[in-house]
Amino acid sequence: MTERSYKKPEIFELKTAGGITVYRLAIETFTNHVNNLYLILDHKHVTLVDVGSPLPQTTEGFLEALDLLREKFGRKVKPHEIQHVVITHGHLDHYGNIAYFRENTKAKIYVHEYDTKVLSSFEERLILTSKDIQIFLERSGANAETVEELMTLYGHYKALYSSNPIDTVMKDHDEIINGYEVIHTPGHCPGEICLRVDNFLITGDHILPGITPHQSPASIVLFCGLDNYLNSLMRVRKEKGIDRVLPGHGNDFEGLQKRIDEIVDFHYGRLLKVLEICRESKTIAEISKALFGTLQGYNRLLGLQEAGAHVEYLWERGALRVKNVEEIADHPNPVYRYVRGSEAILKQLNLSA
Repeated sequence: MTERSYKKPEIFELKTAGGITVYRLAIETFTNHVNNLYLILDHKHVTLVDVGSPLPQTTEGFLEALDLLREKFGRKVKPHEIQHVVITHGHLDHYGNIAYFRENTKAKIYVHEYDTKVLSSFEERLILTSKDIQIFLERSGANAETVEELMTLYGHYKALYSSNPIDTVMKDHDEIINGYEVIHTPGHCPGEICLRVDNFLITGDHILPGITPHQSPASIVLFCGLDNYLNSLMRVRKEKGIDRVLPGHGNDFEGLQKRIDEIVDFHYGRLLKVLEICRESKTIAEISKALFGTLQGYNRLLGLQEAGAHVEYLWERGALRVKNVEEIADHPNPVYRYVRGSEAILKQLNLSA
């Protein structure tokens, strides 16, 4: 192994009401970025949920976590004994290390149907999505230099991954492996799923403690967007008998419904902020700066997408309108400027300040 330049993995043992043992493996997959991988030991089934990033430190951290599993809990699991790998969604820090498990195990790879192309047609998807992101950035009001820099950053780590085949396409309501329920929760990612294991809910990035997952407009990637995300939250909120939430980042926690209510309130507050900002016409770039200040590096792209997702949600409902329609009609890809909609509409939507 290379000399350590990342955090040591941590491991935590959890048991469901039905006696299934779940281990949370907290592994630093990118610098200062920790993912939870979940190892489920269920009678004859050995399942891993999510695999981390394609960086070598992910594999090293995973193998060290298996050593900790033996030392701390007396459970001996070798990589080749993993039979199933379930991917919660098609973001690189959750699926990027698939090649290791393809090469070192006979595990079946599970992914939701809306994210199959991310894993198995990666190069095609990257090119097409990059085009849509560039259009979004240009319409947002980012200057040409910023667009070029952000497009370079967008493709940076993705060069470490190449297409891998998958074995099982998951759909909403599927029961997989040993009766684990697949709940499709699009919004943060088109193929995001939550996986119900007895009274536990593994949520990927859909529901996190302390933070809300990044949002991007559905105009860039279909089945993303704040509308889809909030609808997915409301669907999961109806689940009964969930005693513990196992997120993709951060500590596991109790209180599913309470946490969902907090997230919904947060986004409602952000929508009101966007409307306040747009008392005068603003571009998405200007809205992002008003919301988040001056961002650096990849966070600039995340800030623009987050602002864009909230603008899209409001515009779809008439709470915002595009002010420079005549200019847009005369140019192939102009900057869009948004301004508040009528107070009558805002009042009906419960968005009037």
